[in-house]
Amino acid sequence: MKSLIIYFSRADENYSVGYIEKGNTEVIAEYIKEFTLSDMIKIEPLNPIQKIITLALTKLKCVKRCIMHLF
Repeated sequence: MKSLIIYFSRADENYSVGYIEKGNTEVIAEYIKEFTLSDMIKIEPLNPIQKIITLALTKLKCVKRCIMHLF
């Protein structure tokens, strides 16, 4: 019987290391797929709200840096 790996993984902006191509869950799901020869399905959000939040946070960081240079 063949298995199916269904996962949700968040990539893009990571607070501790910056931008990442793949989230931790996706990396682990790929390892499991390799060892079990399973199929994989990634769950994607309908509304890419995370990209909007990331863009807003990036702009806020820039504003913060600009303000800090004034003082």
